[in-house]
Amino acid sequence: MRAKLREIAKNAIVKSTEQVELSKYSNSIYSKIYKSGMQLLIDKKFPLQINLELSRACNYDCPFCARTEAEKGTHIDVELAKKIIDEANEKAKVTVFALHMWGEPLLNPKWYEIVSYIKTSNPRNGITLTTNGFLLNSKNRQLIVDAKIDQIIVSLHTINAEEYKVRVGKDIDVEFVISNMLELAKELSSDQSLICRLFDTVDEQKKYETRLDDLRSAGIVIENDHYDNSAGLRSDWSSTESNSKRWPCYHPWLTTTITVHGDVSICCVDAKMDLKIGSVNKDTLEEIWQSELVEEMRDEHLSGKFTNVCKACEGCDTWSTKPDFFFNFQKKNRP
Repeated sequence: MRAKLREIAKNAIVKSTEQVELSKYSNSIYSKIYKSGMQLLIDKKFPLQINLELSRACNYDCPFCARTEAEKGTHIDVELAKKIIDEANEKAKVTVFALHMWGEPLLNPKWYEIVSYIKTSNPRNGITLTTNGFLLNSKNRQLIVDAKIDQIIVSLHTINAEEYKVRVGKDIDVEFVISNMLELAKELSSDQSLICRLFDTVDEQKKYETRLDDLRSAGIVIENDHYDNSAGLRSDWSSTESNSKRWPCYHPWLTTTITVHGDVSICCVDAKMDLKIGSVNKDTLEEIWQSELVEEMRDEHLSGKFTNVCKACEGCDTWSTKPDFFFNFQKKNRP
């Protein structure tokens, strides 16, 4: 039963093609169905999704990214990555590996060795790759197909050519990345999906509707997203809609993040590792996930009082990007 539920969760993640519309879940019927379903998918024995940082190096210099606040690093060790994958295969049977964090995954010269191992060691695993798209050359496109990556997300940010240069901090032509996406779309198998993630307003996107239609016609899904404040480190860039009624973040129950160093955080925007819960160089991920520290973090989110282990969460707005999947009776003495 546990493996089946994890399979359902995997498909929900890697086959999703749009951001969750929060307003839909304000309706009581939708809300109850959603919350009940999400409760079934929580696995306190092992995380459903592992955010695995393949590289901390980056070829962009995006001003909204908090990577400059993170410890310096290069690429994850292949054997360490395989150790993590092997444990997931043994303990969980089905796991989603989300390849992103503070660097460009494709800069790791051994990225294919790691990513292909995720599927060859266990075909039931799911893979999502987030990239800036600059390195989607012919060779890498073929390797993406060969590695059977389920979902490729290109963070394009904007279609506006001049604005693109501002947001990536480099003199790069956005059309170069768009052409890479269009070529990749031709080469992907029917089991793979390609998402173009934009951070423009709907009105801004309307100015480039013709180009967006070109992407849609190629089978590329356009996803509208918005910047969060990276746990309070980039508040000036956040375009997250304010919500005075705070609910528990989904991270402590569903995902964990492993850095190139092997450090484990409960959150994927934890640049300073204020929410570090362990290291896979010392303990197993299973032991870390089932630790008292993680339970204490969950309690702070349920209570809404970030006074101890989750102090970094107090000024964060990432929690609001996903609907609340907890019932009121589960929330402990919230203010």
